[in-house]
Amino acid sequence: MGTGLRPNYRALRSRSHLFIGYVDFFGDWQMSRPAILTILLLFASLTVSVGERDFRGESEKPQINATGMVYNVVDGDTFKVTDFGSVRLADVDSPEIETPEGEVAKLYTQFHLQGETVYLDVDDRRGTDQYGRWVSVVYIESPSGDVGENFNRMLVDDGFAIVTDYRENEFDPLDWWPSLRQVVIGEVELNPAGDDNEPGGERVKIFNRGDEAVDVGGWTLTTTGGDRVALAIPEGTVIEPAKSRLVTRERRWLDNSEESIVLTTDTNLEVERTPPLSDDDNDGQVWVLTDGDVPKWRYGWP
Repeated sequence: MGTGLRPNYRALRSRSHLFIGYVDFFGDWQMSRPAILTILLLFASLTVSVGERDFRGESEKPQINATGMVYNVVDGDTFKVTDFGSVRLADVDSPEIETPEGEVAKLYTQFHLQGETVYLDVDDRRGTDQYGRWVSVVYIESPSGDVGENFNRMLVDDGFAIVTDYRENEFDPLDWWPSLRQVVIGEVELNPAGDDNEPGGERVKIFNRGDEAVDVGGWTLTTTGGDRVALAIPEGTVIEPAKSRLVTRERRWLDNSEESIVLTTDTNLEVERTPPLSDDDNDGQVWVLTDGDVPKWRYGWP
C-alpha cells in the first residue's frame, strides 16, 4: 500500500518510463507471458544482482520468526506467503498501485520474490497492522540457502520505495544503512553577529565521522521551529571521511529559539535530528557536537 504522496522517486521514474514504453509497444496492459518476461529481464539488467550486493555492517543479525514461499504479490510492499498470510514490508512505502510507478514497483517485487523463499523478522510490538498484515523486515534466500539480503532495503536502494519510519513498530530503518550513522549535524550557527539575513550567515555543518565517503546529494535539511524551511543539498555532493559540508542560505532560515534541525536522505530516511537549540547572543558563538563515546552539544566559540 502506498502513501498517496509523490516524492522524488528518481530511479523509479526512469524505470517507469521504460515500463510505459513497453506497454505502448505491446498496445495493452494485458500482455503475453513473453512480453512480461521481457520487462522483467529488463529489470534484471537495471538492478544490482543479489550476488553483487554489499550489505556489510547491518547493525544486528535478524531474528527470524517465520519462513515461507511468496505466492501472490499485491503491490510493491505487500505480498502473501504460504502457510503464514499477508505481509507488509516494515517502514517502507511503494507508490500507489494505481500509478505507473506503483505498477513498476509491483513488477520489481514480483521479479525478486514471486515463487521464492523468504525469511521474516516480524514486528514484536504489534505483529500486524490495521489491515491484518504481518509487519516485517523480509530477507530473501541466499544462493547457499541461508538468510540473505534485506528486501526492505533493496526496494529503497533500487528506487521503488521511500522510507517511512512508523515509530510504533520495533524497527529502526537506519539500522539497514549503518554507515549513515556516521553522518552527523556537527555545528549550528543560529544567530550570527550582525544581520541574520546576510547571505551565508546562518549555517549548518554536516560531518562525516566514518571511514567511507557518503553521497549526500539530494538530502534535505529541514527546520522545525517557526517557519518550516527545507534546504536540498545539491546533487553530486560527496562528503569524504573526516570531512564536512557547510549548508547555508541567501537569507535567514534558522530560528534563534528552540530550533531543531532534521537531516533526511533523498529516500526520506531520517539520519540525524538535533535537540532544540537556542542562541540569543548575536555574537558568533555556535553550537558544536563534541566527539567522544557519548557526543554532547556545547555552546561557545568555534
